[in-house]
Amino acid sequence: MDNSEEKPRTKKKDRQVAGLAGELFVAAELLKRGFQTSITFGNAKAIVLCVVNPDTNRMFTVQVKAVRGKDP
Repeated sequence: MDNSEEKPRTKKKDRQVAGLAGELFVAAELLKRGFQTSITFGNAKAIVLCVVNPDTNRMFTVQVKAVRGKDP
C-alpha cells in the first residue's frame, strides 16, 4: 500500500475528531471573549474545559458535545 493513500476512518475516529474539533472551537470562542480557558485532554474525562472569568476570578467547567454532520 502506498503511504500517500489515505486509509478510511472508522466511525469511532470520526467521533473523536469531531469531539476534539468542538472542544477547540468552544475554547477559542471563550478566549476571544476574554475568558482564561484550559483544555483537559483524555478519553474518559469528566471536565473538558476549565474556565476563569478574570473580572470576577470565578472558575467554572464546561463540557462540550459535538457531532459530525453528513458531508454535502
